[in-house]
Amino acid sequence: MAAQQVLEQYSGPIPPPEMLRGFDEVVPGSAERVLARWEAQSKHRQQMEAKVVNANIDAQRRGSWQGFVVAMFGLGVAAYLAKLGYPWVAGTLAGGDLLALVGVFVYGKREQRREREQKFNLMYGR
Repeated sequence: MAAQQVLEQYSGPIPPPEMLRGFDEVVPGSAERVLARWEAQSKHRQQMEAKVVNANIDAQRRGSWQGFVVAMFGLGVAAYLAKLGYPWVAGTLAGGDLLALVGVFVYGKREQRREREQKFNLMYGR
């Protein structure tokens, strides 16, 4: 007596053609349903990715404008203090304001570079 066991596996978003043919033999039209479902899921995923990208762009734009407003307010207060006769306080406030802006810019660029390097390492296995 001999026994044979066959194990088939696949990895990917859709089954291989032989498996789809098998589905159609068991339930006519099921291969078309599997493909239609995969297409719908793929379209949905792409739409969600586009929404995330657009939301991130909007958030960055809003953050930039809000940072600009805060920085201009700080510089305006510093100018007002200078006009009132407090040049050291005004200079300290203006200098701190500008240093904060530069710090945010440098930190953001460093984070972008770090993220690019991580993605590169993931893609190319380094």
